[in-house]
Amino acid sequence: MAKYEKDGYEADKNDIIIFDKASSQRLNLTAHWDGTVNSFIWSKDNRKIYFVAPSKGTVQIFELTVPTNLKNKSLASIKQISEGNFDIIGIVGQVANQLIVTSTKFTRATEIYKYDLANKTLTALTTVNDKMYAHISDNKIESRITKASDGQDLFSWVIYPPDFDPTKNTQRFYIAKVALSLH
Repeated sequence: MAKYEKDGYEADKNDIIIFDKASSQRLNLTAHWDGTVNSFIWSKDNRKIYFVAPSKGTVQIFELTVPTNLKNKSLASIKQISEGNFDIIGIVGQVANQLIVTSTKFTRATEIYKYDLANKTLTALTTVNDKMYAHISDNKIESRITKASDGQDLFSWVIYPPDFDPTKNTQRFYIAKVALSLH
């Protein structure tokens, strides 16, 4: 379950907390992790929890290994398992060694993909808008890090218009997705 530390503080981080019915104890599996959970799903073997969370200006898949002895209250192992210039919107389910997810790219609509847990690859299962995209030029996309006034790194994406020509000063481009880099 995801929860907020206090009512009215919806900007607090979302955690994964498990409840042991036998002991009536709760264990926050992500309290030690400096991130916020968007959504999650248990693995088929109930030993792991896969979840999506923001990471460096994108939303990626993470894997949490559930401690085998909850009474020890040991820290869960958490690692990011996907990486790329896309957002994983949600995890639909697990089939064998693959997660079925919804994902979007900066200039593309959401589609359904399979994420192979062994090969760490994302493969489209649906291509609803491909015919439309065939007639649209791709955008150049760059990541940038600048220093904020407090000295922290400020991460942003620059998405250029299709066929952008930097030698023409009449063209404009827009910065989309700005986030403080936490790592």
